[in-house]
Amino acid sequence: MTEVRYNIKEALKHYRYLDAFIRNAVDAMDWYLEDYKVSSQIRAITESRLDTMTFKAHMDRALSTYKLLCEQDGNPRPYNIIMRKFVDPEGGADGHGKPFTNEQLADLFDCSEDTIKRDLSETYAKLRILFFGINGV
Repeated sequence: MTEVRYNIKEALKHYRYLDAFIRNAVDAMDWYLEDYKVSSQIRAITESRLDTMTFKAHMDRALSTYKLLCEQDGNPRPYNIIMRKFVDPEGGADGHGKPFTNEQLADLFDCSEDTIKRDLSETYAKLRILFFGINGV
C-alpha cells in the first residue's frame, strides 16, 4: 500500500487548500517586525509554509510535465480531467468551486464514468512517479 506521504490523490484533493495556506500563513518575519520576537509556534508555521511552497511548486511542475506527456501521447483528456476534478475546476460543477463528480466529468468529456475512473487511476499512478520519482513506483 502506498504510504500517506506518497498519496497523490490526497495531495491533489487538497491542492487549493495548500495554495490558500501559502497565501495566508503567518510569516515569522512579519511577526518579528510587529513584536520583536518569534515564538516556536510561529517558527513552526513558517517552516511548514516553506515546505508547502516547495511541495506545491513541485506539484505545479509535475502537472505541467504531465500535460506535455498527455499531449505527446495524443490524449489530453486525463490531464484535463485531473485539472477539473482537483486543481482548476473553472467554477466547479455548481458554479461556486465545488469539485466535479465522476458522473459530471463523464458528461463534460462525453465518455462513461468507467472511463473517468480508469483515467483517474492511471493518472494517479503516473503523477505519483512525476511527483516522487522512484519512491512513487
